[in-house]
Amino acid sequence: MTPNIPIIAWAPDADPTTPGVLSDIERMLPTSRGYAAEPTLGTATSFALTLTAEPHSAQTITNKAGTVPFVGVGATLRGYFGAWQDVSRTATTYVTASLYNPWRFDAFSTPANDRIALAVQLQNQLQAKTDSTAAVFGNVTAAPSADTMAVQRGFVLMGNYTTTAGTSFVDGWACSALEDHTSWTPDIATQSARGRLTSTPGQIVRLVAFQDYVVAFKRRSMYRGTYVGAADNTWSWPVVHRSVGLVSHDAVCEAEGVLYWLGFDGFYRWAGGTVQRIASAPWTWLQGVLAGGSYIDLYPRCVWDEAQRVVRWQFYFPVAGITDKLCLVYHPDSDRWGKSMIPSPGVMFSMPPGSVYVAPLGASVYTQSPVAWFQQVGSNWVLSVPRLEPGASSLTTGDIGDDDQAFVLTRARLRTLTAGGAKAAQHLHRMNLGDALTTGETVFESDGKFDVTHSARWHRLKFSQIGNTEVTGFSVDTPRAGTR
Repeated sequence: MTPNIPIIAWAPDADPTTPGVLSDIERMLPTSRGYAAEPTLGTATSFALTLTAEPHSAQTITNKAGTVPFVGVGATLRGYFGAWQDVSRTATTYVTASLYNPWRFDAFSTPANDRIALAVQLQNQLQAKTDSTAAVFGNVTAAPSADTMAVQRGFVLMGNYTTTAGTSFVDGWACSALEDHTSWTPDIATQSARGRLTSTPGQIVRLVAFQDYVVAFKRRSMYRGTYVGAADNTWSWPVVHRSVGLVSHDAVCEAEGVLYWLGFDGFYRWAGGTVQRIASAPWTWLQGVLAGGSYIDLYPRCVWDEAQRVVRWQFYFPVAGITDKLCLVYHPDSDRWGKSMIPSPGVMFSMPPGSVYVAPLGASVYTQSPVAWFQQVGSNWVLSVPRLEPGASSLTTGDIGDDDQAFVLTRARLRTLTAGGAKAAQHLHRMNLGDALTTGETVFESDGKFDVTHSARWHRLKFSQIGNTEVTGFSVDTPRAGTR
């Protein structure tokens, strides 16, 4: 039996003969020690909500009423105040939002009103809601409509906006007066201002309040918005990068002072210095999996899961017949990646965080998490969270063997820190690395080992399990069988 081979990472773009590389995984999250099974989604008990139409946007914000999730469903806005309420304006029905132009939410603090809720959409004027739980949203009379919004340093900023007169500026930004979300007429006295980002082509895709700045993403570039005072038009926008941008509005999130996002040529992170491409990302693999659709069409959403300590990217598949959707996760602490196919999910967002997360005894993955999905159940959309014991998961080793020497794979062991339920190992093999893999027998674990008998120059094992499990390595017994 070989010594324990520690798992390095799931790395489908790497040399598959690298010891410890995993060629495939399913429903497994990277941890600081290895890989653990992903909890199963279950209907949320707190904040329970069932909708008859698919929601296209959801966001949790903090205002005086507390930490409140809001949901945009077509022409309806909902908020949770002990129970879900329709908080849409009452005067006129909204223009119906869509997957690619959903509602955006944020919170704003004013000296008079403390924190209030804001909502805006590309075809719907900025809406404001007071801190009263019974209040509904209403028009901010002079404010524009916009595709993206951020709150920073006492200002509300909007990008890719349309004025109340109907003039659109896809590369334009506008900011409210200082500490006044209702004042939008440019004025040096109030510091309300407008401008355009023309150093690079294209529309503004996203504004993000980050550190003391506002980051403006276009599809192929990014800017740092810096407050400079009324005399200099309130905000200055130097270019951070001329070729790195953002694929879609929700493909970026902040985690512990670092921005993580998906660009058109890779995954990136930025802490305010040099923009860094995350080299460990399974980029070539992802391009192959998502071939046939652009990243814009797949509309990835990014959320920081503070319980599991992973950044999640959920990809939307607008293809008939496809219900499960790819979720890629990145664990910054270990620089490792994981993946899952989530059954029938819709919009993913962060829920109000709990004060205590509950992990199964001995497990490093929590079955309670602040991340939620609206999951399709029949014709309805049900708010779901990771709250149940994991179901089936798997990991597949890389190629174990030699170019000249044949080996008989006779036995394998899986190093598990949390044992989980039933385990099986499927043997895959080939004589040459360029050959297609041949699927061999599947054996079940007996006394902590998997007994297999087959001769080949290269072997792989797909370990499958059910329930809570955390894997850190494996070992194999491979007596020599001859050379060529």
